[in-house]
Amino acid sequence: MVRIAKPFFKWIGLFPSGDIGGWTVYFCWKKGIRWFLKAPPDKPPTFLQQQARDNWKLILTGWNALPAATKDDWAELVHRAGLRITALNLYIHVYSCERWDYYDSLVRSAGIDPIARMHA
Repeated sequence: MVRIAKPFFKWIGLFPSGDIGGWTVYFCWKKGIRWFLKAPPDKPPTFLQQQARDNWKLILTGWNALPAATKDDWAELVHRAGLRITALNLYIHVYSCERWDYYDSLVRSAGIDPIARMHA
């Protein structure tokens, strides 16, 4: 484990986190930024973990398969609804949480329905 003082990263304006190269990095308020060598998992993923990973892959594959016009419709929905997220974030939220009531409410308030326009 390597410890780098927090003031150094504050000074350059960075707070690294996640997997960076061969390191896993996270910030702990009590101990500062922590660096660990990335280690392989101890065992293969469980059935539920694999199912969750497959679900995320399907959602992102669906987004990547959308034509540019439909992605623009999602972006317009986000803009008209006044959300401070990206179109991809909204798409992921709607499809991963299956929040169709939330989506319908946004469509009614914004007046644009990317899914219906895609199938029209």
